[in-house]
Amino acid sequence: MLVESNDELLALLDTAGTVLRINVSQAALFGLPASALVGKPFWSEPLWHDCCNLGTESIRHAIQDAERDGKARLRGQLTGTTGQERSIELTFKRIPAPGGDAWITVTGLVDVVACDVADARVCRLSRLYAAISETNAAMLRSAGPEDVYRTVCAACVKHCGYWLAWIGICDPVSNRIVPVESAGRAAAWLEGALVTTDVSCTEGQSPCSTAYHEQRVCRVSDLRTAPDLAPWQRTLVARGLTYAIALPLRRGGAPFGTLAVYGDDDQFVDDEAVKLLEEMADNISFALDHFDREALRQQAELALRESEARLHEAQAVGRIGDWELDRDVGGMTWSPQLFHLFERPLALGAPDLEEALAYYGAECVEQTRKQFQHAIDSGERCKLEQVVHLASGSTRYHVTEIVPLKDDAGRVFKLFGTVQDITERKLAEQELLKKTREIEDLYQNAPCGYHSLDSEGRIIQINDTELNWLGYTREEVVGKIALPDILAPESRAAFEGNFSLFKRGGVLNNLELDFLRKDGSTFPVLLTSTAVFDPGGNFLASRTMLSDNSARKQLERERSTHSARLADLSRHMVDVQENERRKLAGELHDRASPNLAALQLTLSNIARALPSNVLNEVEALLDDAQALLLDTTTGIRDICTDLRPATLDYAGLIPALHDYAQQFGHRTGIAVHMRTDSFNAQLPPNIQSLLFRIVQEALTNCAKHAQAGTIRVELTNSPARVEMTIIDDGIGFELQQLGESGNTPGLGLITMKERAEFAGGRFTIKSHPSSGTEITVTFDNYTVNAQWTATPLRRATDRAGLIGTGSR
Repeated sequence: MLVESNDELLALLDTAGTVLRINVSQAALFGLPASALVGKPFWSEPLWHDCCNLGTESIRHAIQDAERDGKARLRGQLTGTTGQERSIELTFKRIPAPGGDAWITVTGLVDVVACDVADARVCRLSRLYAAISETNAAMLRSAGPEDVYRTVCAACVKHCGYWLAWIGICDPVSNRIVPVESAGRAAAWLEGALVTTDVSCTEGQSPCSTAYHEQRVCRVSDLRTAPDLAPWQRTLVARGLTYAIALPLRRGGAPFGTLAVYGDDDQFVDDEAVKLLEEMADNISFALDHFDREALRQQAELALRESEARLHEAQAVGRIGDWELDRDVGGMTWSPQLFHLFERPLALGAPDLEEALAYYGAECVEQTRKQFQHAIDSGERCKLEQVVHLASGSTRYHVTEIVPLKDDAGRVFKLFGTVQDITERKLAEQELLKKTREIEDLYQNAPCGYHSLDSEGRIIQINDTELNWLGYTREEVVGKIALPDILAPESRAAFEGNFSLFKRGGVLNNLELDFLRKDGSTFPVLLTSTAVFDPGGNFLASRTMLSDNSARKQLERERSTHSARLADLSRHMVDVQENERRKLAGELHDRASPNLAALQLTLSNIARALPSNVLNEVEALLDDAQALLLDTTTGIRDICTDLRPATLDYAGLIPALHDYAQQFGHRTGIAVHMRTDSFNAQLPPNIQSLLFRIVQEALTNCAKHAQAGTIRVELTNSPARVEMTIIDDGIGFELQQLGESGNTPGLGLITMKERAEFAGGRFTIKSHPSSGTEITVTFDNYTVNAQWTATPLRRATDRAGLIGTGSR
């Protein structure tokens, strides 16, 4: 508390530097009443700048340093109206305030001569008093004895210059003083030190032993000459230590341990240093007793907590801020935290009820007044949330709890309340509510359906999208309908077959199902689901997503129809092409061959009819004409064979392949090996033509591009399929080049592939540079039979077109 009549300058500030209280001497320095300075920043008075060389910025920084470091000091000069200069020293110190906050105290001395003298004394003793000041400060903020021990030892070394400072505690079992904390350059000496408390034991006697037994200060000015410390001398002197001071520590009035310091400078062994150490030891003992009292107090508070409503409620809500309202007097009392909560200066004092209500929003004032009255009338506790508008312009949310206190007659004579700022929580709740609504909207109105099933397959959750698809209401579905009940029969079997596996595996992907709407129509969906398991691995529920499969189903149907039409068209085109080839070959053979034969006969007749002398002249021309005629006849025959081999129509695929392979070998010099011994299947004419054309195209490609020496053609069949393989030992190629612009082999291979696939077969190719090429064409027997049925035979010989089992 500030002393109004004290000659020193005294002021109390909050941590922001605002004056809370100030004494008369401080106010008189500025020639103003104390009330004129309260509520203003301490540095704001112009006289600091006009009459003092400290400056407002120095004062501001000193307050900040005291808030951060606990203490700060400023010195400067004052110039009065008479022109006389006086020295001024201001000390800023942070002290705890009730409720966990902090205050800044300002003390000042103004004296021309006394201050200078005091400065000299402070400089002389500052190192000594710094240690005890730091120790005292540590005792205020320490959580236990260990913090005090650590601070004392460190302060003795840091501020007093001792080489070793240590604190030991008596162990009654071993009769030793055991070090618990130490500091200084010689602290390593303690690792092997033995300090006994047994007076009968000559080993281990030290200044600490004496201080502990006799409970007095043991002061050794010169360790080198102390006769009773011979066992210690060698190690201590070797470490440069020449003097020691040991002091007893007490706890609860009983001997507890010792504080000892060692150094090498006799000036530290003066009486003032010893008094300082005695005070420090007393403070340690006081701190130990304080910790014991604090422990007892906490135990007492714990015992009283159940019976004291005020303390109980304060603990329940964290005592963010509290107030009291005396019903009879009508006055209120606010805690400092509550002033801070409402941004109300302490200098204004606590408001009355009506003034306090003015802080709340208009929508809360009447509600708050009614709750106060209800608490008084009924004696019941009340809790309410309020919107608060502060002077800074910010809006905060508070929760206030009102606790009535009754006298012995049961009458409410006082209201006790706690206030907690819940703004962050309220804003988080509002944001969470907003996000929850967004998520709920996203779930309910997603473009896909969502539902959850329990272990029995019952629907326990479903979104609006899926309900709209099915035409049901939520009340009709949730908890009442199992998913199999609204599935088409085929889909029901598929789901039930997968659901048991799903409950074990936890994943179900892209299951196609048909749902039954409420009106009986079907609705195709694609279902994907994941399972939720408990920690024991037991199935709890499913999380399922449904997508509308109608469009894909329709596309699949259209694609199937188009594929069938394309296949039919392709087969028809092949049939037309083969018929045209057959027709063209027949026309060439039937029309050109007789004429060419007749022309050759005519030339022979002409040659016989000519006189010998004329024949001799034109015989060479006639021979050239007959040779040209023969070549033309052979060329037409080759063209007819390429267009439509007669062997294919009249003898079947195997003889046609053998004939073509033989002709190809003669023409190109490439050996073609046919392997058809085990083939005995019946093939429809269009399949025979397709296989022949593929062999024809493949051999042509080999002759043009493969540089092959040998080609092997194999034709096999089994109960399930028919397979043809063409393998060459040529240079091969990269498969990625198929279909590239200007790549003739690629176009030919693509043509072969399309021929096979249009007829319902499968075409595969394997090739790599330097490893040759392998082509495989496969037809399922079902496809072959369908082709036989779908395509009518055009010739009687086709009907008898068995593929022989013999070789050529």
